[in-house]
Amino acid sequence: MVIFMIIGKHDPLYELQLAPSELSGELAQLHPFLCFASLDLILSNMWSINATFLKAQDKFNQTLISAYATQGGKILLLMHSQTKSEDAVRAFFLEVHEVYVKYLMNPFVEHDAPVSSPHFTAHVRQIAKKFLL
Repeated sequence: MVIFMIIGKHDPLYELQLAPSELSGELAQLHPFLCFASLDLILSNMWSINATFLKAQDKFNQTLISAYATQGGKILLLMHSQTKSEDAVRAFFLEVHEVYVKYLMNPFVEHDAPVSSPHFTAHVRQIAKKFLL
């Protein structure tokens, strides 16, 4: 199970399930809740860490939640299993951040609006396949 999210200043801007969950039913619905619950910890740690890649910030059973803070105030979250290497997660975040910046450079895109581009989703899936899956 791999879930990727982009969190804006007030709302989630993007969510994508990159790999299916092994859990079924109500437990599978906990994943977005766990990502949001980790935001408190991430926001408190973000100011004490002098880096954009915040590594694994939270843990639930065999699942880690890693974070990446952009210079524009967005937070990229990745919920993944413990088998993913830290370097692969970092590379994933860097490439997705680059694609996200290119997406935001479009003059027709509002910066705090939800991401609805199928091309952006295709790029994220391709990057995830390269580094995480």
